[in-house]
Amino acid sequence: MIILAVGILSGYMLSQQYISADRRDNSIIIPIVAVNGDNGTIGNVTFSLVPGSGRVLLDSNPMIDTDMQNTIIISIAYAQQYSNRTFKDKDLIMDFDMPHEIIGGISSGAAITIGIIALLEGKRINGSIVLTGTIGPDGSIRRVGEIREKTLAVRNAGFNMFLVPSGQSRFRNQTYTLQEYFNNTIEVREVSHIEQAAKIIIE
Repeated sequence: MIILAVGILSGYMLSQQYISADRRDNSIIIPIVAVNGDNGTIGNVTFSLVPGSGRVLLDSNPMIDTDMQNTIIISIAYAQQYSNRTFKDKDLIMDFDMPHEIIGGISSGAAITIGIIALLEGKRINGSIVLTGTIGPDGSIRRVGEIREKTLAVRNAGFNMFLVPSGQSRFRNQTYTLQEYFNNTIEVREVSHIEQAAKIIIE
């Protein structure tokens, strides 16, 4: 059973056994993109494992809304299925670094899933790539909103590639692609399933 400890650990007030670097397994950091108002923003999620009992500990500053919490549950379940590994004898720490007071929505589900898979498999990720997409229980990567704003944020932050859900690499009535819209200053590729994204991002 996944236990989600959210909102209780104010300001990430975990005991030293959880935040001590020498007690953590190798951490994974994956970039995520969100939209706040009319502007896209880039942040990071850091994933770490520590000795424990299968709990999921979230940084509560910024706060995580219920949509994001539900997305995290789906991401964890599929990541364990995909990697054929569990962390029942460890706790998973997820540290969100975003310039928002509240992190919400479901569009980071695919990226969170990839981060957990890489952590469980002991692999690294290509940090020059950003992935957006909601996550289905079957590992499918599903559509998101505000794709132009997200692409702009990813391009402006200097990333080389942006992975988007199938059907979302084209823009404005399908007349041209996002890559063309941004004058080929960023590569935009479509992915429909976590397996596809993992082959591109996980090293």
